[in-house]
Amino acid sequence: MTMLLSLLPGLLSGCAGPDDPAHLNIVVIHVDTLRRDRLPIYGYARPTMPLMAEWPWQRVDGYTSASSWTVPSVASVMSGLEPHRHGVNSAQPTTFLDAPTFIADLRAAGYRTRLVTGNNMLSRGLGLEKDFEELTTIEEKDGDMLEVVDAAVSGLPAHRPFFLWVQPMDPHTPYNPPAQDRGRWATDPPFDMGKDIDNEYVTTVYAAEDEAGRAALTQSVRDIYDEQLPGLDRGIDGLLRDLRQRGLLDNTLVVLAADHGEMLGEEPGTFGHGERLRPELVRLPLLWMPPLDRPDLVFLPADCSGQSQDLGQTLLAMVNLPLMPGVDGIDLRAGCRSGGRHMILEDVLTGVAISTPEVELSWMCDRSRLEAWRLEPEIADLDPADPAAAALLPGLRLYEQEIAASLPADQGCAAPVP
Repeated sequence: MTMLLSLLPGLLSGCAGPDDPAHLNIVVIHVDTLRRDRLPIYGYARPTMPLMAEWPWQRVDGYTSASSWTVPSVASVMSGLEPHRHGVNSAQPTTFLDAPTFIADLRAAGYRTRLVTGNNMLSRGLGLEKDFEELTTIEEKDGDMLEVVDAAVSGLPAHRPFFLWVQPMDPHTPYNPPAQDRGRWATDPPFDMGKDIDNEYVTTVYAAEDEAGRAALTQSVRDIYDEQLPGLDRGIDGLLRDLRQRGLLDNTLVVLAADHGEMLGEEPGTFGHGERLRPELVRLPLLWMPPLDRPDLVFLPADCSGQSQDLGQTLLAMVNLPLMPGVDGIDLRAGCRSGGRHMILEDVLTGVAISTPEVELSWMCDRSRLEAWRLEPEIADLDPADPAAAALLPGLRLYEQEIAASLPADQGCAAPVP
């Protein structure tokens, strides 16, 4: 959490009048690879992030990602556009986010904008960093970036509100829990914990196991994933305590979200992200905390449904700034969505999905397969022919056709939705 705490000295001069919502400071903690169903605030039984209960977080239940990996998801948040429209669908510098971002609007309104990221995809010249005045990229160490990073943020001028985006990597592979958390739940993992526990390593070990060994390995992966979260919890808690001590939480809106989730063996042998569109990858946490001196301030109701591309628009509306024109994102405070649209577009389109708060229907172009899930009260496989799933098929077909029309022929869906 050193990274987050070290941000504060330079931000202190950025506070504004507490009674003026147009000058609220904004902190976005945008966690990489964070599953919402591993958080106690969303009903998870394990105390993976117990310190969150000490803060007045409000949860939103229907937030989803436009994609299942970092680059297009973050670009959608920043630009308000779906991935096939912003075009930033590769980790290579062959693509660039040319579209305006809500960060530019905040900056033009006088906000000091700063990005601190543990994921170098946000700082490698793809345009995701282009509207931040200041950028710090952190190398993750010892599995808990927030505890070990030594990054100072200073020099922000007086009488300017601030916008701070922090992108922690704690839950992301390679799984390497902090020493104090290692073994809390993964008591006998079938791994060499001296190695990088990444998806390639996990898949290799999985392939060599028998059925019982594979079941034990899958549980160990889930346990080790959970062990990554207490360090994140301590880091966020430390940031909030320091903000409160300095009086900044009185005038700061804090938002915690994620770019995508993670597969933890829900399909046998399937780990990681970016290649599927299961609900575990696109249903995300969205938490918000009002300024402490304005507990009555409502950002979003708990039952709201929204998407990545809506977050920036909603934040602009929150501070009384005009919305970005001509984008897909909406101000969720003016009305929530009835569902979401999701895609995997990494050089080529490999999958599309649409969802309601109750059901998700997915088509994998590379497998020519429809898949469906019931989302509530918990994720469960659903026959695509079930009436609730089948009702989404016309919309899924139109969505794939819309994307295909915007792409070169060799980048579209190899097997269109039937």
